[in-house]
Formats: sequence, C-alpha cells, structure tokens
Amino acid sequence: MRAELEKYGIQMPTFSKIGGILANELSQDDAALHAAIIAINEAIETRVAADIMTALGNPAANLVGINGKLGEQYMNSLYDAKHTKTENTKNKVSLVEVRLNIVDFIAINMASAY
Repeated sequence: MRAELEKYGIQMPTFSKIGGILANELSQDDAALHAAIIAINEAIETRVAADIMTALGNPAANLVGINGKLGEQYMNSLYDAKHTKTENTKNKVSLVEVRLNIVDFIAINMASAY
C-alpha cells in the first residue's frame, strides 16, 4: 500500500503502525483504490478543477464516464457534498454532546435531591 500511496505523492499519517497493518492486509488493487480515493479527497480540498479531473481520471479509481468538460461542476458538487457531510458529522457530534450534558445535568440534580 505504501508504494501506491507514494506513487501518487500521498503521505501516510504519523500513526504509521496502522499504515503498516494496511500494507500487509490490502491487495495491490485495494491499495491503489485507497490511494486514488485519498487523492480525490485531497483534490477536492484544492478547489482546482484540473486537480479534480486528474484524480477522477486515475484508472485505479475505477470511475467511468467522467466528462472532461465538466471539471468545474464536478469540483463544486464534490466540494459541497464533502463539506455538507463534514457539517452533518459535526452536528451529530454536537447533538451527542448536548445529550450527554443533559444526562449529566439530570444525574447531578437527581443525586443532589437524595
């Protein structure tokens, strides 16, 4: 897996023990697909249509029917989708925190009532 990631210039996170486990567990094809997905996600963050098109056109991504004339639309759609997902995740975490705070508040008040 490390070779596939390095081929596309993707750095492994500092917790390389996990990367080592993945390298031993994933086939060459799976590693190439994983690297392609990481490259697509990184390209989305650049907000550069040419970067998106390069990442989407990677044969390891197994995407078909990519239209080279739609780079801007792909970029905007993917960026919006990724950030909507990120916001939804943050909101879920916030909701869990609120629920935990309510449970803590109730538990404290019940304990002090006795």
